[in-house]
Amino acid sequence: MSNFEVDIRFNLAIATRHDQDTGVFVGYCPALNIYSQGRSADEADQAVMSAVSMFVGVCYGRGILHGFLNEKGFTKMSPKTEVATGEPQYISLNGFDRVVERSIPMQMLGSAGRVHDVPCSTSTH
Repeated sequence: MSNFEVDIRFNLAIATRHDQDTGVFVGYCPALNIYSQGRSADEADQAVMSAVSMFVGVCYGRGILHGFLNEKGFTKMSPKTEVATGEPQYISLNGFDRVVERSIPMQMLGSAGRVHDVPCSTSTH
């Protein structure tokens, strides 16, 4: 039985701002409502990306990733589908110093023998 690797990427907006009261940079991923912090904007970005990766990994491990992503409004899209812009956010990003798109990778290892155990639909609607 051979193993294979799957590379999944989440392309998400990460917003950062400097908090004057605490002296740290706050990072925020509005799509998943995840916050973190760092001593610089780049460090806050990295902290949010790490938090997103850990959160998604834990959700997957607990079998709740599908439900969580559905709850947040995520849907399956084909590679040619354009992403809608101007979607409402839970918290306004106006107070953030910058908003950047980040690609957050996740690698998964699968077993070829287990792939056949899961029924898949190949039809596209």
